[in-house]
Amino acid sequence: MNIMLIEDALALIEEGSMRGAAERRNVTQPAFSRRIATLENWLGVKLVERLANKVEIKDELLNRQDEFRSLLKKMDSLKGEYTSPIKSLKIGTQHTLASSVFPEIYSQISKYKFIDKIRLRTRNQDEIISQFLKYEIDLAITYHAKNTPMPPFNDSVLQKIWRRDSLVPVVGGDLRFSLNEKQELPINTAILCYPPESEFGKILEDTGAYLELTNENPRLLETGFAAGMKELIKLGTGIGWVPQSLARDDIQRGDLLVLSQSYGRIPLDVVLTSHEQNRIGKNVITRLITDSL
Repeated sequence: MNIMLIEDALALIEEGSMRGAAERRNVTQPAFSRRIATLENWLGVKLVERLANKVEIKDELLNRQDEFRSLLKKMDSLKGEYTSPIKSLKIGTQHTLASSVFPEIYSQISKYKFIDKIRLRTRNQDEIISQFLKYEIDLAITYHAKNTPMPPFNDSVLQKIWRRDSLVPVVGGDLRFSLNEKQELPINTAILCYPPESEFGKILEDTGAYLELTNENPRLLETGFAAGMKELIKLGTGIGWVPQSLARDDIQRGDLLVLSQSYGRIPLDVVLTSHEQNRIGKNVITRLITDSL
């Protein structure tokens, strides 16, 4: 089947009419209509209802447009692997991982001769997974909490654990010196939180991490950026949970004090994900895991 017919179908959806889509595709309206009919015959289903003065786009086409777009992206990616002189690797990762774990991954990837260019996109985890499923990125780097189920991918997806991490409760500033003999904070210590819809927010709520503190602890601040939260905690504004990899240097200098003995820690995995048929993404994961052994 000519991939051009898929492009015709998407043009019809976006223009909303045979005339507009035909003009956009630089063909006559009758020729465009015949091409849509060819696609209908190949699929074995009607995509449009041809009325007297207009066409009505059927749900059979509207409901599958995301799959059509995904197919085009996959075909473009496949063609690019053979024709493009620049072998580009598109990586999607969470904001926190971009500043904590990604630099060590980049230091390895930058040595691989089969990659000429790296494009990094930082989003929240739901957006990264969405882009991955649409074949818009070659490699996803995400956090996964051990007590939560992995995304329901099938055998066409390759996933490997790059390294271990954990969410740890930390305090800074004068709060470091206000602990009692059990290494517990005053009951009115403020909590710095992540939005409940964010990945860290969901993990902390699901694991009951906040329950270790009393109901008298006010929730002072809500932010989705762990790096910003870490800096506020260093000022002594309250207690918050941050990835240990992100806070490692501050902990070693003594600017942040880890209170895992009193309030626990939440194990995390840094997971590498690619489609099995994505040659460059799969090769990167294989090399990273092999090099780390």
